[in-house]
Amino acid sequence: MGISRQSCGCRFSVIVIAAMLALCGHMARAANIDTDVPAAEEIGRAVTAGADVGSGTEAWVSTTPSTTTTTTTRAPNMMDRARKLIAEAMRSAEGSPLMRRLMRTEISPDCTIGMLRFMRDVRNLEPWAVRLIDASGKYPTGLFQGTISDIGAYDECVETVVHDQFGHVQVSGQYCNMYVKLVNDTSLFDHMLPAFLMTNKRTTELFQLLDDERVRGLRVGICTMSDCSRDDIQAIASTLGEGIAKITVSDCVTGEAQQITTFQIVLIALVGVNVLLVILSTTFDHYAKKKNIKRNNLVKILCAFSVPRNTNILLYVSRNTQSEAYNYRFLHGLRFFSLFWIVLGHTSMAFDPIISRFANVLEATGSWFFCTFSTAFLSVDTFFFLSGFLLAFNVIKVDLSAWIIIAVALTRRVIRVMIPMGYVILAFFLAPLFFYGPNSKMLFDSYYEEVHQRWWQLLLQVRNFYSSSDMECFAHLWYLSTDFQLFVVCIFVLALLRKRQTLMMWTFLALSLFCCAFSAWQMQTGKYLPVIPSVVGDLTTMADTFNEVYMTPTFHGASYFLGCVTVLLLQKYKKAEMSRAMEIVLWCASAACALTCILARRRWNAGMVNPGAWEDVAFAFFDRLLWSGFLCWLVIACARGRGGFIGTFLSWGAFVPLSRLSFGVYLVHLPYFVVMCFVSRERIYYSMLGVISTTFSIFVWSCLMSFVLFIMCECPTGVIEKTFLAFNGLEKTVHGRRLSKHAAGAAGVGLPYTNGRKPHPIVPTVVVGEPSCSPQPANGCVPHEANHQSCRL
Repeated sequence: MGISRQSCGCRFSVIVIAAMLALCGHMARAANIDTDVPAAEEIGRAVTAGADVGSGTEAWVSTTPSTTTTTTTRAPNMMDRARKLIAEAMRSAEGSPLMRRLMRTEISPDCTIGMLRFMRDVRNLEPWAVRLIDASGKYPTGLFQGTISDIGAYDECVETVVHDQFGHVQVSGQYCNMYVKLVNDTSLFDHMLPAFLMTNKRTTELFQLLDDERVRGLRVGICTMSDCSRDDIQAIASTLGEGIAKITVSDCVTGEAQQITTFQIVLIALVGVNVLLVILSTTFDHYAKKKNIKRNNLVKILCAFSVPRNTNILLYVSRNTQSEAYNYRFLHGLRFFSLFWIVLGHTSMAFDPIISRFANVLEATGSWFFCTFSTAFLSVDTFFFLSGFLLAFNVIKVDLSAWIIIAVALTRRVIRVMIPMGYVILAFFLAPLFFYGPNSKMLFDSYYEEVHQRWWQLLLQVRNFYSSSDMECFAHLWYLSTDFQLFVVCIFVLALLRKRQTLMMWTFLALSLFCCAFSAWQMQTGKYLPVIPSVVGDLTTMADTFNEVYMTPTFHGASYFLGCVTVLLLQKYKKAEMSRAMEIVLWCASAACALTCILARRRWNAGMVNPGAWEDVAFAFFDRLLWSGFLCWLVIACARGRGGFIGTFLSWGAFVPLSRLSFGVYLVHLPYFVVMCFVSRERIYYSMLGVISTTFSIFVWSCLMSFVLFIMCECPTGVIEKTFLAFNGLEKTVHGRRLSKHAAGAAGVGLPYTNGRKPHPIVPTVVVGEPSCSPQPANGCVPHEANHQSCRL
C-alpha cells in the first residue's frame, strides 16, 4: 500500500480542514452559537490521529444561521473502535519518559522515516503494519517450565512486502533475533521462584545458566522493517532496556534470495565434474564387462567411480564360512549399534533456541532410562576399541620392514580419512542455498568462522587440542584427530615390537593404566567431571571437561590400547579349551562391567555434581577399563564361535552394508541435525519419544547421504589409493569363495606360511575391498568382502 505524493497532499488538505472544523467548534462555543461542536471536534481528532480519507466514518452536517443543525452519523464499526483505541493509547504514551528517551536515540534517517511511517500505519491498522506485529514473538509462554524462547513467525515476516503502483518495493519485513538478559536486579526472579519450583526442583539450574556470559538470554524473534539496520534496532532495544535488561539484537535477515558466491559456483562446478566422472566411469564399466576387458590397474582406476560396481562392493556379504571375513562379521553389527547409539546421544542434546519445556530435560536426565542416552559417550570408546583391534589384527601378520609398514599405514590413513572429510566440509558450503530459517544466518556465519579457524587443525590432525564451542557444525571431528594420534602410537609399537608380542602386550597394558591414571589425576584437581552431564548449573565445568578432558587422547587411550591387547589374547586363546562354567562366569562379569559403566552415570545426570570427590576420581580411572573389559570378552567369545544368539545377531548380513556406511554417517549426521534445529520454524517439545523418533529420522537420512558420499568419493578414493599403495601386488582380500593356494596364502587366510614367509594381509585402514573380475562376462565383477575394515569412528 504505497504512499504517493498525491495522497500525501490530499492527507494534508484533510488535516487542515479538520483543524479548521475543530477551531470553528471552539469559536462557536465561545459565541454561544447553536452548533454541534463535539461532532466537529471528533472529526478533527480522528483525522489528526491519522485516519485515512474514506476510512469508514462519514458525517453529513447541514448548518444555517437561523435553523438548528441536523447531523446524521453512521454507527462506528469494529475497525473504527480499534483505530480509536489505538490512537488513544498512542496519544497517552506521548510525553512519557520512555518516549523522550526513544526520541533521543540515534538512528539512521531511513530508519527514522520508516518508524514514522510504521507508527502512522499502525494507527490506521494498515494490514502490512499489523502483519509485522503479528509475526513478532511475544512473551515466551511457558517460562516457568523452562521455555525461554518465542521464535515468532519467520516466514510471515520475511514474506511481508508492500509495492507501490509501479511495482517498486516500499516496505519489506526483516526478521531479527532479540536476546534479553536481566541485569543486577534479581528481585523479580526471587519473587517468582516458587512458580519455577512447581515444575521441577532443578528448574532454577536452567536460569542460573543465564548468568553465564556465553548464554545470550531469553530469545524473542522480532519482525521489523528493512529500513532499519541491525545497529538501528540495537540502539532502540538498548534504549528500551536501559537499566532493566541487556538486550542484544542479531542475525537480521530479509526475504531476499540468497546470493550465490564465487566459491559456491566453483563448488557446484566441481560437483558437476564429479557427477560426470560417475557417468563416464559407469559407462566404461558396463563396456568393460561386455567386452571382457582384463582388469589391469588402468581399468580399475577408470571403473573407480562406477555406480554398479561401488554399490555391489557396499552390499556384498561374504558367505564363505571358512573366511575370516565371515568369522569376524559380528564386528559389523557391533559397529552399527555403536554408531546408532552415537546418533541417539547427539539427538538427545537440547538446543536452547528451539526447545519447549526445558523442564522435561531435567525430568529425563534424572531417570534411570536416560542412562542409555548418556552412555552414547561410551560408544565412541567402542570405536576406539575396534580401531585398535583391527589395526593390531592386520599389522602383526605383515612381514615387511617396520618403517615401510609405518610409512604406508600413515599415508593410507591420511588419504582415506582426509578426502571424504574434506568432501563433506566443502559440500556443506552449499547448504545456505537450500536451507534457511530463523537461526540459519547465525549458524552459517558460525560455520564460515569455524572453517576459517579450524582447517589447519583438521589438516594437521590436532583439532582435539583446541576448544570447541556449542555452535560448531563439525565439532565432532575432534574424534578423527584423537584417533589419529592414538593410531600413530599404536602403529609404532606394533611395527617395532611385532616379533616380541609379550613385550608388546605389557607395553599396551602400561599405556592403558597410564591413561586411566592421568584421567583420575585430572579429576582430583576439582576442575572437571568424569562424565559430561546433559544439564549442570556450572557451564564452565562442563565446557572444560569436554575441551580439556574428553577430547584428549589420554581419556580414550585405554580403550584403543586394550583393543590391541584383545588381538594378542585372541591369538593365544582362540583354540584353547574353556569350560561352559568359565564362559558363563566371564559373560556375567562382562555384563556387570557394562551395566556398571551405564548405570553409574545416573549420579551425574541427576545433578549430583561435586568435582574432585573420590567418586569422580575412581570412576574416571575404572570407567574405560570396565567398558573395554566388556568389549574384550564379547569379541573373544564371538570370534571363538561362543557368542550364542548375540554373536549370531551381530553377524546378520543386513548390518554389513550399514557398517560400511558408518564413516559417512558419522561425518554428516551432526551437521544435518544442527541444520534441522536451527532452521526450525517452531519450538520443539522435548520428550523421550520425540528424541527416539528424531534419531531414526536422522539416522535414515544420514545413511542416504552417506551412500551418495560412498559412491562419489569414499569408495573411489579407496580403489585409487589401493592401486598405487598395494605391497607389490601381494595385498589381497577375501572374496568369500575358494581361492588358489597362492592367492589364499597371499591373503593370509588360514593357510600355512608360503616359502617360509608370513602371508601379507591388508595393511591397516583398509575400508573398501578391491573388486576382482571373473573371466566370464556372464559373471561380471564379483565384489568381495573388505578384510576387517579399520574403524575410524
